[in-house]
Amino acid sequence: MKRMVTIALVLTLVFSMFSSVALGAEEKTPLEKYEILKGMGIFDGTEKGADLESLTNRAQFAKIMGLIWNLSEDAESASVYQDLAGYEWATGYIGATTKATFFDGVAEGQFAPGMNITVEQMATVLVRAFKLEPSAEAVDGKVSGWAKGYVAAAIKAGFIPINADYTVDARRSDLVVATYGAVQYRVKNPF
Repeated sequence: MKRMVTIALVLTLVFSMFSSVALGAEEKTPLEKYEILKGMGIFDGTEKGADLESLTNRAQFAKIMGLIWNLSEDAESASVYQDLAGYEWATGYIGATTKATFFDGVAEGQFAPGMNITVEQMATVLVRAFKLEPSAEAVDGKVSGWAKGYVAAAIKAGFIPINADYTVDARRSDLVVATYGAVQYRVKNPF
């Protein structure tokens, strides 16, 4: 608990100090948002730098969510999945975010860590993490029936922008924009 309060205070301090730069009325580009998140220790670059056009997998997003929420890594809670070989670096985050009910597996015993995460799946995880209710508002654009309420709630909260297709694989730029929106939301709505 003390660790959670500390991270919340640090985030509040960082965002209040740089609010005119980081959270100002001017919309930031995905690269600018990436640089801010990287400075906060939430993002790492790749050998290609920000690499905003590459796709994002479920393991990567589990790690980001664990960092945003300052969850302690919990490899034991990931033991319900039998498909994490090769993703040992993310096992603790996968377990922590599963225990926190942010993520579900894709099937019994399957997390599918290397599967590309779609924009609607990312929206669902964010809505669950913030314990928001799925919204009954209409969503323009292609979205799966099961995800409509989550996508609508994620748009309303500012996690994701309006898109033509939410069923597509999320790129790192989508992850950056969603993560930036989630961090802003968390600062403005502390628990």
